[in-house]
Amino acid sequence: KLFQKRRFQSPRVLFSTQPPPLSRDEQSVEFLDNADSLNRNIRSKREAHPVHNRGEYSVCDSISVWVANKTTATDIKGKPVTVMVDVNLNGNVYKQYFFETKCRNPKPVPSGCRGIDSRHWNSYCTTTHTFVKALTMESNRASWRF
Repeated sequence: KLFQKRRFQSPRVLFSTQPPPLSRDEQSVEFLDNADSLNRNIRSKREAHPVHNRGEYSVCDSISVWVANKTTATDIKGKPVTVMVDVNLNGNVYKQYFFETKCRNPKPVPSGCRGIDSRHWNSYCTTTHTFVKALTMESNRASWRF
């Protein structure tokens, strides 16, 4: 029941007994039983199809990885919180994985970011923060928190 409620599900947080796939192409694989994965609509199939736009480049290069063993984080109020790494549920140990995307290089080209007119603009790539609902521990009590 802990993982069945839709409000606790996030595409950037995953509870699993095994490591998630490393590539974005295999990201549609789900490890926890989810009835929604069987009811895929046409749009989700289209989104899962690889992109064929060959002449398009990202403004900034990024690295996306699943991170395990994250023990601390900052909540939406700016307070440090303790993140639960392992969750015991029905005799299984689930790890909490977080999907993180970071800038590979703050200046992918000498003039800053790709596609920016360097004569008129200064540019650089920066990693932004996204708050996701995660299972945390506070005063020996587990709770969901952004």
